[in-house]
Amino acid sequence: VLSVVFQTIYWAGMSAVILKINSWWHESQEEKKHDDHKTGEHAALAEFEHECEHDVMQTLTAGLGFVYGWGLSDTLKVIYYPFLMGCKNYKACSYPEVWYYAILVTGVLCTFTNKLSTQE
Repeated sequence: VLSVVFQTIYWAGMSAVILKINSWWHESQEEKKHDDHKTGEHAALAEFEHECEHDVMQTLTAGLGFVYGWGLSDTLKVIYYPFLMGCKNYKACSYPEVWYYAILVTGVLCTFTNKLSTQE
């Protein structure tokens, strides 16, 4: 039970940090849109800086998404195998229990992704 608590706290903390970074980035981009009214040579430099910042943050966001998914996967494993199935880890569980976990997680995440992709 203690591992479930620690893993859930870790995942919640990681989620809060990722959300804070993404919201900070979005707010800074909105401020830059209003502040960028340069002309001439400075406009080209400002556009280049904006493109570089955008590419770096897209890469960071993709990396944070990977870390978030990894943390979610670890949290689900800690909840499912030791807590719900009574196994120490997936290697100690039987093949059908591992198979049920894979089907359950795939179904839930596909449904969640489908709902997110159809939102406006």
